[in-house]
Amino acid sequence: MRRSPDCGHRIADISMTIRAFLLLSALLAILVPVSVLQADEHESIESAVDMRPGEAVRELLHRMAGAMRGLDYRGTFIYRRAEHIDTLQVFHLGSAEDERERLVTLAGTAREIVRSGEDVQCILPDRRKVLVGHQHRRKPFPTALTDNVAALYPLYRFESDGEERIAGRDTQIVAVQPRDAYRYGHRLWIDVESGLLLRSDVLNESGEAVEQVMFTNVALNTRIREQDLTPSVDISGFVTVPDPDDDRDTASNLPLPQLPPGYQLINRKQRVVGADAVSVEHLIFSDGLSTVSVFIDPAPKRDDLLQGESSHGAANAYGLYQNGTHITVVGEAPEAAIHLIATAFTQTAKVSAQ
Repeated sequence: MRRSPDCGHRIADISMTIRAFLLLSALLAILVPVSVLQADEHESIESAVDMRPGEAVRELLHRMAGAMRGLDYRGTFIYRRAEHIDTLQVFHLGSAEDERERLVTLAGTAREIVRSGEDVQCILPDRRKVLVGHQHRRKPFPTALTDNVAALYPLYRFESDGEERIAGRDTQIVAVQPRDAYRYGHRLWIDVESGLLLRSDVLNESGEAVEQVMFTNVALNTRIREQDLTPSVDISGFVTVPDPDDDRDTASNLPLPQLPPGYQLINRKQRVVGADAVSVEHLIFSDGLSTVSVFIDPAPKRDDLLQGESSHGAANAYGLYQNGTHITVVGEAPEAAIHLIATAFTQTAKVSAQ
């Protein structure tokens, strides 16, 4: 794997702080529509109704959805993955017609992320660059959350899990427990008064937190000024790096293999990456909470391509070579899911080559 098949290419992969942004702004704003699972893969929607959480938990999740998008707030939060910790400041304007937000790193290399609606800028002052792209999110936010949570009942259990104070505020905890080995668990600390998500943990198979986003201080329903949402540096002389215009939808001849229950194809594109302008097929699958990318790269076999397993925090990756094609699977999902998806694509590539 070339450091990452889309490193320096997609805005969500340029800086780890952007992953913090996505976790904070949309952890349960499920970034993609999730269809009801097929009956031959899992329980039917009638069974899903029987699996739904209690009314109090459903109402809490619904309040959280509205708060995450509609509140005006500012605060400081930490983003922890493995042994690395980032500290960021956030300004969020939800009361305007277009949701706006700015995040600023408070330690280490200076980075700013500015979002207006679905338009996102990642500002890299040390490189004098601005990476621009789009955050694709299903709308309207509360409706999308409600629909997707219902579809997740066959895959996850949502249960009340006590109370705790976060950033000096009372929260209710919701435990999100996977029903199989192909997805991570989560714990959500939701502000009692406002419904805002103040802390979220991603839990591995042993129940250990492998990723965490947590507010250390937050001011709710506060006045957010225009200058709070504007880059703190003059970017007029910076180089603008857009999402590549040559990314295009593709209808590959490679059929989709059988995937773990609940994982649906949400995007499939042909991307031109790297200095050598190699065309790589990029497929994205999600169950609504966990997201996995598959990169199919017609690359000659080389030592710098990932072979076998790799992990960092909640992210796992698996790379292998099959019939002149290097396949990389990477995502925030357990090793069991990553390995199963990689093996399935390898078998499909093997059959297609015959």
